[in-house]
Amino acid sequence: MSRTRSETTMTCQNPECEYYLTFEGRDIRKNGRNSAGNQTFFCKHCRKFFSETKNTPLYRSHLSFDEIKFIYRLLCEKISINGIIRVLKHHEETIFRYLKRFADHAALINKFILINIKIGDVELDELWSFIFKKNKNLTENDDLTYGDYWIYTAIKRDSKLLICFQGGKRNSETCEKFINLLFDRMELPTPNNPIRISTDGHHDYANEISKVYCEPCVKYGQIIKEKENGLIIQIIKRQIFNDVDLTDVSTSIVEGYNNNPFSMSFSPTG
Repeated sequence: MSRTRSETTMTCQNPECEYYLTFEGRDIRKNGRNSAGNQTFFCKHCRKFFSETKNTPLYRSHLSFDEIKFIYRLLCEKISINGIIRVLKHHEETIFRYLKRFADHAALINKFILINIKIGDVELDELWSFIFKKNKNLTENDDLTYGDYWIYTAIKRDSKLLICFQGGKRNSETCEKFINLLFDRMELPTPNNPIRISTDGHHDYANEISKVYCEPCVKYGQIIKEKENGLIIQIIKRQIFNDVDLTDVSTSIVEGYNNNPFSMSFSPTG
């Protein structure tokens, strides 16, 4: 009598398979271990073999699991790239390669986990950074990607969940991608259950929000902080869409999150 096969929670890792990363209806079998000691699997739908490390930072890695985990821990502790290179004595390209693997894997996880987020109060803001040099130091021969770089972030107020983010120039194109990503990850709002959005006075928000949300389904207000010599001298709140309770218009949580950028790890989209 043949022995009963053990259950597995693995899904197919072949992007061309109709059951790619799909739990329902999958038919996966364990198939021994490879030369690295990793469990391998066989998908009976697409007839492809794959290892348990497929689509993870460990796939075809020449570094051990402990080394990879240590790199990630150093990053979380705000250690610079050069610092990690000095500590681990790995080449710069190796560290950047694993950084990209971490980001790609996080983006893949977000794609399948951050969906149908319940409607509620959402705060939007932008985090400023730059690539190689600031805008004021750019020359006509510099690459178009150099200069100021903005990361648009969306936080759900009640849970402080980072719903999504989008990196790029501070323009309508980046804002459009950001608002579309926000729309895709949340439940559809209704007139009886509208989404409530708070932002700063950035002019692209109102235009892009109106493109994806029908007006009865969104309550949107802006908070504008006027500054002088780096100090806030006046706060103005204004209603943009529908009857917004101006006392609820706030971006304090998302601004606090953006003021602590090491609490999060970014890929270009998330």
